[in-house]
Amino acid sequence: MAHYKYLIIGGGMAADAATRGIREVDSGSVIGMISAEPDPPYSRPPLTKGLWKGQPVEEIWLPQNDRGVELHLDREVRGIDTAGKQVIEPKYPFADNFHQGMAAVHEDGITGKYGFIDRRGKLVIAAAFDEAGSFAEGLAPVAAGYRRVLIDKTGKVVKQLPPAAPGAEVRIEKIEIDGGGNPQR
Repeated sequence: MAHYKYLIIGGGMAADAATRGIREVDSGSVIGMISAEPDPPYSRPPLTKGLWKGQPVEEIWLPQNDRGVELHLDREVRGIDTAGKQVIEPKYPFADNFHQGMAAVHEDGITGKYGFIDRRGKLVIAAAFDEAGSFAEGLAPVAAGYRRVLIDKTGKVVKQLPPAAPGAEVRIEKIEIDGGGNPQR
């Protein structure tokens, strides 16, 4: 996706008002707008009332082209990386929030495995886990079957955890790392 000085996520009447407001202070920059809807912004109240009173359909559309707005319709955003100034588009049916630059993702939403993406949306730890928690202090709890471990940001196992009972919640516990890089309880 292109780089925009202004990026609006959502395509309703508030998005239209935002483009008008931006144009009042900046007439030259291109504005990007991402909307999950397949149609450009339109005046919503007349859709339910005005159309039935003889208002032409053409009059409900809120024009964006004359404001220098590039529309990206029928698209969703999974997350926003404010530090990297980019949006993460949904590639996975489930993505957790980002913690320490990583987010757990579920491969297919039903029978698949969990892995981790970075803020660019790139899969950096393969989807190989039945369960995955969030990164904290550089480590994340993961489980494959009843085997539970802590992994680092490369996917390397750094600590075995006690086996989980069926249905047990996976969560991280704070550990200290000694001078030799070994986890301490």
